[in-house]
Amino acid sequence: MKTVLTAVNARFVHSSLALRYLKQYNPEFDIRLAEFSLNDNIWHMLDSLEKEKAEVYGFSCYIWNMEPILKLAEMLKKAVPNTFVFLGGPEAGCRAEEILKSYPFIDGVMVGEGEQTLKELLGRFADGILPDALPMIPGLMHRRAAFEPRRELDLASVPLPYTEEDLPLLQGKIVYFETSRGCPFHCAYCLSAAEKTVRAFPMEYVKKGLSMLFLAGVPLVKLIDRTFNYDNSRAMEILRFILEESRNTCVHMELEPQILTPELTALLGSAPKDRFQAEIGIQSANEKTLQSVGRSCNLKKIAENIWNLRQYGNMHIHLDLIAGLPYEDYASFGRSFDFVYHLQPDMLQLGFLKVLPGTPVCHMDGIVAQGFPPYQVISTKWMDPDSMRKLREIEAAVEMFYNSGAFVKTVKQLVSEDDRPFSVFETLAGVLVQAEKKGKRKRRELYSILYEVYGESLREALSEDFIRYNQNVPLPAFVHPQREKGFKDKTYQLMKNDVFCRTYGIVPDLARLRFERMDGKAYMMDYASGKLWNITMELDAEIDRC
Repeated sequence: MKTVLTAVNARFVHSSLALRYLKQYNPEFDIRLAEFSLNDNIWHMLDSLEKEKAEVYGFSCYIWNMEPILKLAEMLKKAVPNTFVFLGGPEAGCRAEEILKSYPFIDGVMVGEGEQTLKELLGRFADGILPDALPMIPGLMHRRAAFEPRRELDLASVPLPYTEEDLPLLQGKIVYFETSRGCPFHCAYCLSAAEKTVRAFPMEYVKKGLSMLFLAGVPLVKLIDRTFNYDNSRAMEILRFILEESRNTCVHMELEPQILTPELTALLGSAPKDRFQAEIGIQSANEKTLQSVGRSCNLKKIAENIWNLRQYGNMHIHLDLIAGLPYEDYASFGRSFDFVYHLQPDMLQLGFLKVLPGTPVCHMDGIVAQGFPPYQVISTKWMDPDSMRKLREIEAAVEMFYNSGAFVKTVKQLVSEDDRPFSVFETLAGVLVQAEKKGKRKRRELYSILYEVYGESLREALSEDFIRYNQNVPLPAFVHPQREKGFKDKTYQLMKNDVFCRTYGIVPDLARLRFERMDGKAYMMDYASGKLWNITMELDAEIDRC
């Protein structure tokens, strides 16, 4: 009997950890994995699944893929009527009863952890029990028996989700791993609010799994622990192991800033550059807002600990904000934005509240959200729809002008002149909206548009940002590009000069170097190091020599 477990990932580079847990926990059964992305054609997905001719199909469901999975499952059931189709994952589990009532092509829904539930389900089928006679199985909701919840797994019984044979198939993808399940905090907008405890995988399991990933040369491992540093001593033991064993693998983790200890911060700071990435959820700087959703709030401590982490300059730091939380109006959100911006994150994610079924925020008054995935907030009694629209426009501006990293000097200058980052991004959002109305959506066009808006005061910053982040793209007119006769030959001569190359630490390779003259000044951009040099004196000396 063949079983196919299916994931529709948000992007091609993502991979499904859940499917691998289910497969490795049940080695006695013939289980195949099928992974797609939201960009895949639904007919392609159907054809891939149908030709497997499996007796059982399972789908891993999240807010980003529920809609296409329901469509795919319906088509599959019509193509292969005698198969057993079940759903699992957080989006299915919290809606299990509704799904079975609304979608007759779904035969069952796994609620909670599915490893043992799948073992019992496939075991019953292997014993010859037909789907129509399926008895009660803890953790599986179906139409033939009453539902009984399943107790949480003993994590010591869970095998590693990856094998040495599996890892080469994940080349080019982000690999996920977890060292614990659950969360010590109970934020009202999170599914973890219902969880009572944190369960840790045995340390031997954690080290063995990470070692396997490091030996395989996986470039990025994302730890999906909801709060990696919930236990300081345990976190430090894992970090020390990573520092000892990893050579090229970067490890991404979610940290709670208020409980960051000086010892843990110093250990993170001792790592080689880009060995770690940290994602930190600030969510809001409004104390009443944070208290209303069950988050503790010590803004001074948050800022102090993040600055202590930043001072080492060796890791990417990603800070999150959530728009649409209780008691946060438009002006308050602007202050929250300014607070987070001034912490100088490498990435600032402006997200929107998702009112997930089964979370406490569902029962709060004054919040209006989509009634279907991803359940995003539409308005609140503190934030009207027009304000939400403005924030969505600002979100797009943050992605384009900040998170892209392509306007670093430009944005820094604008903020220094305004002193209110949120105000700057309100203006940039308006610029982006107008540009899109004119059909000018390409990033390289935005430099000229910003020059039209801000004029000469911003020209130098825009010019430097353009040449830094637009390799092989012709310079725009506002930078006053000029290449006198013989310019190219003289730059070749400079590259052959050993003293010049040693001075700037460059390799004479035009694939990584770019020479331009802008506003009468000569520049050399080294794309390998990310450094831009003013070489006017050297180039003019070379011209004089010739």
